[in-house]
Amino acid sequence: MTYGKENKEAKPAELSIVIPVYNSQISIEIVVTSLLRLYNHLFSLEIILVNDGSKDDSRRVCENLGDQYTNVIVLHHETNRGQQLALMTGLKHCRGDLVVLMDDDMQNPPSEVIKLINKINEGYDVVMGQRMINNQSWIRQLASRLNHFIVFMSTNRRISFSNFVIMRRAIVTMIIQNQSPKPVILGPLLKSKASMANTLTEHHQRKHGKSNYNLMKLLNYWIKAVPYYMSPRVKYSILLMSIILVVGLTAGVYFIMVPGHIRP
Repeated sequence: MTYGKENKEAKPAELSIVIPVYNSQISIEIVVTSLLRLYNHLFSLEIILVNDGSKDDSRRVCENLGDQYTNVIVLHHETNRGQQLALMTGLKHCRGDLVVLMDDDMQNPPSEVIKLINKINEGYDVVMGQRMINNQSWIRQLASRLNHFIVFMSTNRRISFSNFVIMRRAIVTMIIQNQSPKPVILGPLLKSKASMANTLTEHHQRKHGKSNYNLMKLLNYWIKAVPYYMSPRVKYSILLMSIILVVGLTAGVYFIMVPGHIRP
């Protein structure tokens, strides 16, 4: 991993915005300039861009933004290490009292950040954006609802999850103490006693490129996150249901396909 703009003066910030960047040469400049226009005069602001081994021209675009704006910090992963590790890199270098995590594709409009800030100022530790209109495919919506159900069964938390998050400095400190080589930001959050809430935010259709999360990546993310918060009762219930399902399917196929087991 390499670092950009290490010579920038380290100073406390009221608001840090951490953005993993991957193959977003078209959108990332729009995201950053919009954030600066909206919040630079309201907060002591820093924006941390973590270029996660992009294969397009994102590196150059990020470096140009870092050269142009003193409060834009650019960090690089030389190879693609995934969104979660990019977020961890950003969290380890941010200095804000409040820290926002958001994507690089304008699906979460920069204008919606203020809604997260207003909600967390009601006294919460963590606030996640909840989409007014869900623009995801039906498969991703189904996977998301299944995840929400398991989380509720394990933690009794009714929280809608998204990559659009704001948290307090104490929560950031707690997350970066997790030394897992394959960290999942959601896991420590749900395992903690942090007070969490949702606030309704707009979610736009992706205008440039395509999502870096396919179904297999989402499933892998979910599998890595579940052990952090799933209770033993839920684990055993899911295991039992899985065994029953497999045995039932196997028996059904056997009696249908093997001659002599179906009597007239």
